[in-house]
Parts: sequence; C-alpha cells; structure tokens
Amino acid sequence: MLYSEDDSGGGLRLQIDGNFSPEDSQPRTGALISSRSSFPDDIAILVGTTAEGKFVSLIDCRATKIRGFPGFTRSSQVFRPRIIAYDVHFTSVDDFRLASLSGRYSNLDLWVNTPGVSIDHSIDPYRITITYAVPETVKAALSNGMSVELEFHVQPPTRDDVKIVQRSWISICSSEQLPHDELHRVLAMVADLVSLGVGQAVRLTDVRGTAIDSESAAASPNLIELYLRYNSAPVAPLRDGIDPSQILFTLSDIRENFTSVLEKWIVQSPAIKPLYNLYFSTLRSPEMYLEHRFLSLFQALESFDRRSHQEDRRRPKATDRIRRVVEKCNAAWIFIDANKDIELAGDLRNYYTHYDVRIEGRLPSPEAILIKTHNLAVRFQALCQLVLLMEVGFSPEQLRKRIQESRLLEQKLAVETNARAEN
Repeated sequence: MLYSEDDSGGGLRLQIDGNFSPEDSQPRTGALISSRSSFPDDIAILVGTTAEGKFVSLIDCRATKIRGFPGFTRSSQVFRPRIIAYDVHFTSVDDFRLASLSGRYSNLDLWVNTPGVSIDHSIDPYRITITYAVPETVKAALSNGMSVELEFHVQPPTRDDVKIVQRSWISICSSEQLPHDELHRVLAMVADLVSLGVGQAVRLTDVRGTAIDSESAAASPNLIELYLRYNSAPVAPLRDGIDPSQILFTLSDIRENFTSVLEKWIVQSPAIKPLYNLYFSTLRSPEMYLEHRFLSLFQALESFDRRSHQEDRRRPKATDRIRRVVEKCNAAWIFIDANKDIELAGDLRNYYTHYDVRIEGRLPSPEAILIKTHNLAVRFQALCQLVLLMEVGFSPEQLRKRIQESRLLEQKLAVETNARAEN
C-alpha cells in the first residue's frame, strides 16, 4: 500500500496492491465458481492508519487507475480521496458530521487587522514596554442554528526566540453535529465576504474540525479534534502583498454589526444568489479570458435585476436591466458616460454571444475594443461589489467614498486614448 503525492493533480493518492472485492462478488449458491473477481467502482469511505499510527479516514475515494486481472495476474488499484480526515475514523459518509469546522485563509489576517500587541515608551524613550493579549473572539449567532466566530490562535515565544505569531481563523460552529458539506458551505461563504473586502479571492490554507466521540456519554460528550485536507487543486491563486489602502472594507467596518451582516450574507435573498455565484466564480478565475469575464459580470447584473423584478412581465432589454441596477445603486459615477457605456456594453454582450456581423459595424476599432471591454468589465465588477455590499447594509454613499478615496477603479482601468472619440 502506498500513500503518496499524485503527480497528475498535486493531491494525495492511495495505491493498493491487490484489490477490494465488491460485497456481492461471492458466487450465489448453485452458480458457476470463478476465481476472477471484478474491481469495484468508487468507494465512499476507507479507514486505516498512517505509518505513524494515526487514524485516517478517506472520504469519497475515486478509482483512478486499475492494473492487472484479479485472480489471474498481480493487480493493483489507485484511489484519489476527495477529503482526508486525520486522527479519526468515520464509519460511513453519513457519519462524516462535525460540531465545528475552522479554516485559515490567505490575507485573512490583513482583513481582520486585530493585533494584540501594545507598545509603551512614554516613560523613557530608551525603554520600551511591549505587552500582548490574545484578542477576543468575534462571534455571530445565526438564525439557522449555526454561529460564526473569528478566533485568534497564538504561537507563544520561546526562550531563544522572542516572537509572537498570531493567526486568525474562521470557525463555523453548531450546537448539534451537522454534515461536513453543510458546514463547509457556510465557511466558504464567510471567506467570500473576506474576498469581497480585500478585492481578490482568498485561498484556504489550513482546515480543522471537531467531532463528538461516539463512545463518550451523551450527557457529557467528548470532542475529538481533527485535521482535514481537501485533496484537490486550490480554487483560487495565492496572492500576497495587497496594499491595505486598496482594501474595500475590513472587519473594523462591520464589527459593530457583525451578526446582522453575517445573517444577511449567509441567509441570502433569492435575488442575490445568481449574482453572488457569477461574481465569485469570476473573481476566483483571474486567468479567465477577457470576453468571458465581461460576459459573466454582465450576466450577473442582468440576472440580479431579473430576480429583483419578477413582477415585471415586460421583456426589457438587457441594457435596460443594467441601467436599472445603476439607478438602484446610485452608481452612474462608476462610468464616464453611463448611457453610452451601457449601450456599448449591450452591443459587446450581443456580439460576444452571437458574433452577429450586423453588430460588428457599431463596435469600436479592433485596437480599441479590447481596452473598452476590459474597462467595462472593471466597472461592472465595481457595480457587483456595490450590489453585494448594499445587501448587507452598506450605503451607496459609503461605498462611493471608499472606492474614490482608495482609487480602486483607477488602479485597474486601462487608459482610453482615442477610443472614446471613436464611439
């Protein structure tokens, strides 16, 4: 048995000498006896121990390679688990339930921005007093029975190394054990809120959980701490070095309304979900082709208006829907000329969707069209940010002031030289 890195995908794989026989591989009474047994398909869960003697559970194991013919030649199988849970054995996939799930994310510490260090040199400029206290956990109790916590874990200094390492974690807790995927969905949504604040997708770097020990007494259950590994390629690039002045909002901006913001963010209205999904799938795909990025953001805004005005039985043009979103957010300031820009966006949307030659004559020159498409995508991304943040309580005035002060648009827009004159 070999437990190693998978060269094809950067994850872990389990190679087994021999094969797992299906439960029904034994011949029925009276049936012809054959020494050959078939390979099973994917396996829901495998449990075992590591070389160090620790428990391990492999969840959703996909059979990726089969060699040999069982019963005739030497055979082997390779499985790639979706999730690896260390320090615990789960008896089944249905048993993969947790009391809490915690994750660390790239740039989370920057967004949280809650240091526990205070420095005092008021008495003597040559004598500095440094004190540290772990910041208090920030909590939000949600109406769905879960709670969201921002916790601070600390690595204290040693005698030889005077350094304090503080790390922020997002924890999703429940009074009763819930399926892992349900907790993970909420954890990912809170991470998306952080992504919206820092302006780029954050990546999960560590994940832990707790589960109730089934052998402990029901009256006073013991919690088992476990470490998880998601055995797949990261969904977002790892990017550091974000300029703090360009962060749209931080924890301090929502700390007083933390519960209210998280409640609205996680228990979303149906109107916001398509925009949410399209916006964050685009944010997590920085290598997406420009045309696809533009279309995805246009569709996000169009779908939001459609969901928000289901009583409108007319069939307004897509550009009318974008104008209505701009009006709702008081966001004409995002554009140079809102009416002309949105009309051009409608032509680009139809052209990139159908490549209709009748539309081609209304478009800018080939040299200008890429710049205009890029800039419209940047403006539509800012408009999506406004819609999402207004849903959780920010005012249009707050957001306009923040975006203009930080020059977030100017940092991303390409210079349109003579492109404007051509339109």
